[in-house]
Amino acid sequence: MPADAVDSKLRVIAAVDAAKPAMIVGAWAGFRRVNKTYSCQLMIGRALLTAEDATIPKSELTSFTCGSNLVWLVRTALRDWVDSYIIVGDSVITLCWVSSEKKRLSQFVRNRVIQVRR
Repeated sequence: MPADAVDSKLRVIAAVDAAKPAMIVGAWAGFRRVNKTYSCQLMIGRALLTAEDATIPKSELTSFTCGSNLVWLVRTALRDWVDSYIIVGDSVITLCWVSSEKKRLSQFVRNRVIQVRR
């Protein structure tokens, strides 16, 4: 925590992305500072290989699922500190899958969407 932090409320931002042959997942923590900005510190980051037969959209969804799991882990470990969190990614398809309530999804996609929504 920076010395000029306003309080002990922690904001967590997770960023995810995927391409062939790898995906990345990272979580950053920030505290609101006196000058109305946020501090920013990398908490944890991972690079993972994607499945050889996976399409880019499926790899993006898998990275989003990993990001969701990472945020859950951070929130569980620091439950008294975490005030807000967000997961960001650049895949429009993944965001549509996760936000869609009525679209019929394949078993692979549906299982990961359920995991992200928890």
